[in-house]
Amino acid sequence: MKGQPKGIDALMLAPFPSVPATRGIVSKRLADHVHGFLLWMQFARARAENTVRGYGEDVRMFVAFCEKSGITYVEQVTFHHVEAFGAVLRGHLGQKEASIARRYSALRQFFLYLERHDLVPKNPAKLALTMKMPPRKPPDCMTKDERNRILAVLDARHDLASRRHYTLALLLFYSGLREAEIVNLKVEDVQLEPGNAYLYVHEGKGRKDRRVPIPPRLRDALRVYLAKVRPALNPPADKPWLIIHCGHRNRAATGPLNTKTIWHSSRT
Repeated sequence: MKGQPKGIDALMLAPFPSVPATRGIVSKRLADHVHGFLLWMQFARARAENTVRGYGEDVRMFVAFCEKSGITYVEQVTFHHVEAFGAVLRGHLGQKEASIARRYSALRQFFLYLERHDLVPKNPAKLALTMKMPPRKPPDCMTKDERNRILAVLDARHDLASRRHYTLALLLFYSGLREAEIVNLKVEDVQLEPGNAYLYVHEGKGRKDRRVPIPPRLRDALRVYLAKVRPALNPPADKPWLIIHCGHRNRAATGPLNTKTIWHSSRT
């Protein structure tokens, strides 16, 4: 906009993340580098908020494990400690191989950060041997008949809550959206023009926007929901969400539905 600073003036006004200190005074304590690593992941590598939070938890667990083992400084860590960390997670905490592999991935990134700052000569998490992953079982998917029975039961009910549940079920079955993406849909994100019907998803997985085509059955149900069901629920003017609360207790809530509401609706 006009009058706003640009270029280097705008850069100097931006909040700057912490940067490593000069080489001569860098602390080598493991715990002292976690905060800088998370800032690096968030700003320099532009990772999603949930990814940064998960990496932070994984790295702090490893730091706590090292401190309990008498390992305090970066240069003391070897691949033996990483493998021992995985063994403790598996043997004493009962974690699955997939969960341990995710924590190994966080440690590889953490030691990559330290390696790039000349704090470790090699990445011990890369040298560590990973556990053998068990074969994946085929997913237990809902059959077409089961899906149709659910929709038939909901379609036979005519109260407002059931009509909303019916629309929710169709969104789950026919759009392919995740729960968080469905509850964050707004009315303006629904395009129902013939030949160009789609749902606009803002910041889905990987913080990416995308357009999802709407099949005819879902399109017809959304038309009915927007024309009759949603207005009858009497949403406040400041509620832009497509799927809104039904109960009077939750009418004052300003945000979208909680994803747990979908599972609660499926049980009713």
